[in-house]
Amino acid sequence: MGHETCGAVKTAVETKPGAPLLGPNLDALIGAIKPAFDRMSTPADLAHLRDAILANVEQVVNDILVKSAVVKHLAQAGEIQVVGAFYEFSTGGVRFSEPVQLAAEPAAKDASGHK
Repeated sequence: MGHETCGAVKTAVETKPGAPLLGPNLDALIGAIKPAFDRMSTPADLAHLRDAILANVEQVVNDILVKSAVVKHLAQAGEIQVVGAFYEFSTGGVRFSEPVQLAAEPAAKDASGHK
């Protein structure tokens, strides 16, 4: 879940290449956020902070499915749904994305070539 005025995404937007290091934890967080900016159709700047936050939510959802075989398997089996969300402080509302739709993995074959 992303949220309106997210300080981590704002810092990632403001941190330009070659900027001084901010410390290992914050640098790692910014490094994880910045790839989301490639998803944006608008510039990753403060005028488009909401777009950057939404792109980060989408990136995190995708990262979870790529980095966790367990979550991916459960989503493919239809046992869980993976959704992104955006919390608006100003209204108290939460907007959810559509659940990620994953095709079921083909059944594995045994050593004899049978399913």
